[in-house]
Order: sequence, then structure tokens, then C-alpha cells
Amino acid sequence: MHSRSRSNEAMSNRESNMAGFKDGYQPTQDDLDNRSRQLDPEHDAYWQSRGEDSRSQEKEA
Repeated sequence: MHSRSRSNEAMSNRESNMAGFKDGYQPTQDDLDNRSRQLDPEHDAYWQSRGEDSRSQEKEA
């Protein structure tokens, strides 16, 4: 039973990872990695996807 809940949890994580993609699209690992970087304020991709060049010194402190 415990392994089933882990399996269900893994499925939920995959489904939530795909929430940003169009129905029927199977994202590649690169797609998922890029999306992850764009959602993490520790990565420059986060700021670049929001129109910033990169994190400013103030945001890093």
C-alpha cells in the first residue's frame, strides 16, 4: 500500500509538471528543466523570463 501512495504521488508530480504545457504535448526533459529554472528565483532564467537581464545585486543579498 505504501508503494501505491508513492506511485500516485509521482504521477501527481508529473501531472503538475506538465500543467504549463498544451494538452497532448509530451515535454522533453529539457522542457521540464527550462520550466523549472523559470520558476526558481535563484536562476537567472527566472528573471530573464520576467523581462530582467538577471538578478540584481539587491535581489541576491
